[in-house]
Amino acid sequence: MEHANEDTSYLESVPMPSSLEERMKGRIDKGMTEPNPWIRWPIVAAVTAIVLFTISYMLWDDTIIYETASGEIKEVTLADGTKVTLNNESVLEVPKEFDATTRNVTLNGEAYFEVAKDTNRPFTITADSTKTTVLGTAFNLSAYEQEPNTLVLIEGKVSISSIGSRTDYSIIMQPNEQVVMQNKMLNKTMVDPDYAKAWMQKKLDFQSVPLQYVFQEIGRFYGVKFMIEKPGLKQRIYRGSHENITLQELLKSMAFIYKFKIKQDGENLIIY
Repeated sequence: MEHANEDTSYLESVPMPSSLEERMKGRIDKGMTEPNPWIRWPIVAAVTAIVLFTISYMLWDDTIIYETASGEIKEVTLADGTKVTLNNESVLEVPKEFDATTRNVTLNGEAYFEVAKDTNRPFTITADSTKTTVLGTAFNLSAYEQEPNTLVLIEGKVSISSIGSRTDYSIIMQPNEQVVMQNKMLNKTMVDPDYAKAWMQKKLDFQSVPLQYVFQEIGRFYGVKFMIEKPGLKQRIYRGSHENITLQELLKSMAFIYKFKIKQDGENLIIY
């Protein structure tokens, strides 16, 4: 791409449009739950966004849809008393009213659930390739498109099952366990559950995660888009925890460790 600008010193000399430059300099602010402060909207759009944020959901027939943008965390309480915290770029669909026997919701993205106990009505979350069923418990479920579904149980007990594979089956989880749906298989391991809730405090915490998914999470967090062009980089494993750091500082550190460079093409950052 002839119009792309190469960064020879890990981002310091890249001329960026103002919107991207502001996002590069933006820090992770602990506890921030408002929409991404780096995005500047025209006055009319800003007023509209405020109105939509105040309403906080949309109604489609008998379905309520809760949504979050990049850099936005939203807390909602469902009709049964279940509390849900939505991470960046997530969509939660729930019925306007739960019926007498079930509580079914659909998630695309990531959310932390504190499910209200109801022994007569199981709470079920459908998320792409998995289905999670509980009666009352707390857990974190990550189910972004084109990323492995990952469930970390904080307390209680849940059943998670695969969807759409030839060998549909279920796994019963105990606290401090993680299940990852990958290659149509559910894999269970023991974990420190605190890392799964780091995003709720506006922290980035990666526990042996392929860089392909690390860059997707960083992109959602700061509201930027990455394209990885360096061969073999997507599969390399990254561990690290970050709080109150600018995107520029984070990328400079990662570029030094993994020996990649960055160039900008419009609103995209290309890793090569």
